[in-house]
Parts: sequence; structure tokens; C-alpha cells
Amino acid sequence: MIFIFDKLFNVSPLSFYFSVDQNEEFWFDLKLLRKYACELTLNPDTAGVNVILTEENKKATYVRENQPHPDNPERFDCRQVLCEEGLTGRHYWEAENVFADGVGVAYKSIDRVGDCSSEFSLRGNEKSWCWCLDGSFHHNGSCMTFIGQTRKSIIGVYLDWPAGILSFFEAFPDALKHLYTARTAFTEPLHPGFDVGDGSVRICKINSPLI
Repeated sequence: MIFIFDKLFNVSPLSFYFSVDQNEEFWFDLKLLRKYACELTLNPDTAGVNVILTEENKKATYVRENQPHPDNPERFDCRQVLCEEGLTGRHYWEAENVFADGVGVAYKSIDRVGDCSSEFSLRGNEKSWCWCLDGSFHHNGSCMTFIGQTRKSIIGVYLDWPAGILSFFEAFPDALKHLYTARTAFTEPLHPGFDVGDGSVRICKINSPLI
């Protein structure tokens, strides 16, 4: 089933429409969510030893050689990085992925020590929520798998922190395809984060919506 919404709302545009089965196909007009667009910057203190940041800390890339990053308690052991911004309220952002592994959010208090196959990863932690680009959603060791991979794509993320809504989309030039929505009661600000895998992630610049 396909729904297209092309009207702006003063309240969360998603709150009304996610009472359906998660496997149904939804498309959204970009204007709905891009009015919540936020600026994000990758935090170099969190980048794993095999991750380099470029483009004014907007792009994270995996490299084979361990990098001489200074020791920092915020640094991940694995190929992950968080953004500097801790978000509450309503926010939307997009990330271009080329063979990266995951896009998600995490509390700042997430543990940083451990490899990406452990509970310390964005995929396995109770303090993180992650859409993996093999077409699966992960939280606290649980995994839900869906049809279709998004390994070379732009992923849009919408957060309505007060409502406990976290939604993932595949972004196209003029629409969004709904991938998955998680509902929970968030207790801390959320930092956008990325599992770079063997590829790269770039935070997209989102133009102001045309209203």
C-alpha cells in the first residue's frame, strides 16, 4: 500500500500514520520532514581508529591503517562515529552511504570499548537504535530483518524525541520511502551515529523546503 502526504502539519506529521503494519510501503513528500532539517557535525573524538573524517567533519571513511588518533575516552574501538549534537525535539537528517553498515542514534553514555560484533556496537546496545544497510533494524541485541538492501543509498532519519518516534527512510529526489519506525521513551539526548563498515558515510546538506 502506498500513501503520499503533501501537506505540512503543525504537529508531528508522522504521529498519525504509523499505526499500520511496519511492512507496508509508505512514501512521504520530502517537504513534510525537511522543515525539521538540522545541521550535524561528526565528532572526531569518537571516530574509531580505522575511521578518518574529511569534508569539515561531514564525511567518515574506513581505512585499513590504524590512525594516530589521540587517546580519548569517547573514542570507539570499532568503525563507528557519533555526531557532536545531542538531539531532543523534532529533527530530520540524511546521510549518503557507500557500503557502510549502519545509520542510527545513541545516547552519549553508550560504551565505547568493544568490537562491532559485540553489545558495544550501535547494533547491539540498549543505548542505541540502528538501521543496518542490509535491510535490518537493531536495538539491544534484537534484530528485525526486512526485504531489500540499502547499501548504496541516502538514508533519512526523523526523530520526534518527545513522542518517542525514530523513523528511517530511503531518500529519493522528491520523496521518502519508509523503512522502519521504532517507538520508545527516550531518556537522554540522542546523538546521530554511523557504523562505517568497509565504506563511507557523508552527512548531506539539506536545502530549505519549498513550501
